[in-house]
Amino acid sequence: MTNSPITGLILAGGRGRRMGGIDKGLTLFNETALIDHAIATLDPQVSELLISANRNIEQYRGRGYPVLTDEQADFPGPLAGIHRGLERAKHDLVVVIPCDTPKLSATFVSRLLEVMPKDGAACIAYDGVRDQHLVCLLRRSVSDSLDQTLREQNYRVSDWIQSLDPVRCDFSGQAEMFLNINQLSASQL
Repeated sequence: MTNSPITGLILAGGRGRRMGGIDKGLTLFNETALIDHAIATLDPQVSELLISANRNIEQYRGRGYPVLTDEQADFPGPLAGIHRGLERAKHDLVVVIPCDTPKLSATFVSRLLEVMPKDGAACIAYDGVRDQHLVCLLRRSVSDSLDQTLREQNYRVSDWIQSLDPVRCDFSGQAEMFLNINQLSASQL
């Protein structure tokens, strides 16, 4: 674990629409469940780890970390999981990752921390081509802003993150780190 007081939040609560409705976190990538890849990457970099999941709760709890479920039952998207994580986090800084990015580096959190201004609300990863809104470092204080966004039923992650005026952490040249497993064929790479 890192010495920095940071909460890690793994988002594993989606519908898995692009994968035929299967629970992506439990999908195998190189013979290991995606959630286990995410835990192995994030746990050494944070001092608290939370998992956001809405199905197969006992399988996620079996990993030994607190599992948070969305307050709404209709899968409102990753913002609902982020909101629960921000509410539950013990620390001021919360790093968020989706469960389906198994190639994140073992040092990406320290890179986000280096770039995050002392008074900044958010820092997002940039892969050299586009912003990776779900690989981000957030201050817990943005929870009120997110609560308002959810009440307005705006579930677009990019809209909310951009409203925070985030700084970018440039990971140009490391785009493979953001490989996103959204198809069953990709999980066999």
